Amino acid sequence: MIFPAVLLLIGTKVQAQNQILADLHLPETLCDTTVDIPAVSDKKIIIECDPVTQSRHVGISLFSPESKEMIGRPICEFLERLALQLCMTSTLDEATTYLKRKGIDLTFNGKPYGSEQFKSMRRVIDAAIIPSDFQLTDSDKRFHATFYFNLFDRLEIEFPASRELIFGTDKKTADQEIYATLLSSTDSASLPPHDLPPIASLYNDSTGLYVSKGKSFMLDILNENKYYTLDDKGNLHVLFSPEYPEQSVRNVMWGITDIDPLFCVTHRMYGGYTPSFELRLSKLFQTFADDFTPYIGTQMLDEQTLQCVIVFHNNTYHYLHMIVCSISIGEIGQLATKTIQADFFSNIPQHNLKKLF
Repeated sequence: MIFPAVLLLIGTKVQAQNQILADLHLPETLCDTTVDIPAVSDKKIIIECDPVTQSRHVGISLFSPESKEMIGRPICEFLERLALQLCMTSTLDEATTYLKRKGIDLTFNGKPYGSEQFKSMRRVIDAAIIPSDFQLTDSDKRFHATFYFNLFDRLEIEFPASRELIFGTDKKTADQEIYATLLSSTDSASLPPHDLPPIASLYNDSTGLYVSKGKSFMLDILNENKYYTLDDKGNLHVLFSPEYPEQSVRNVMWGITDIDPLFCVTHRMYGGYTPSFELRLSKLFQTFADDFTPYIGTQMLDEQTLQCVIVFHNNTYHYLHMIVCSISIGEIGQLATKTIQADFFSNIPQHNLKKLF
């Protein structure tokens, strides 16, 4: 079930999508289908709906469902939306202004969009054979997509690896969709699977702990490190002891102690909207399992208070979500039963992370 407040928040995006359908003279009720329209000859318009966020994807069908899974659904849907938008744009000046503003470069057989040889996206799409051969590369935070069709024709689209551009949402809408996603599922989630690593792969640090050292992300304190101890018989165990507060809390937040803490989360959304709700650690890991890499950081705020940060980083589109909480040293032993107050920040551009510390 989606809460009424969420439906109200995402209403503006739904209205924009309904306007696209109205411009195409299609009913708002269409969902999960393809249709023919006069605006684009021999091509179908694809309409797909997300029941959680109530959003709708409308674009020219350029990819099979299997191709979308292989390439990445957000990029494929962006290209489908862009193709439809350029086919429906009323003037060439309007289209070139939009492309320049968004940092998108478009060429057909080496000729830039707007040149004498490439003034109409509709003609290119009309002539294209779909599905076509497709190639996607990325470099310097930009994607380069190439469609090969009709033996010798080549349509190239270069665009920023930007979450807002590719997902078609500003931060306000993206925050609302994350909020809806976190509230939507009542299914029980499981903590990430974990096996004890070989002792030989661990680093024995100055405190006597055994450390599984992982990558860091932008800051040294944000990393993938996990901590273990050896008993008198030489058996390895996951560390969980108030004697080592930072390392123990890290292990809890990695989900390797079998404790699944409950957070009372305040979502710091765009525009000052701050809804609160309860959320298990396992639900966070489940929600961001496919497209994000987690990193955990801890630091002592004072002698009795520890701050913990969990970052979920999307390396493809260079943005992140982050949950921040403070834990009293005396309460570490109660993390299995105590509700943790936390702030949740969503859709943060990667380059803004250091400003938060």
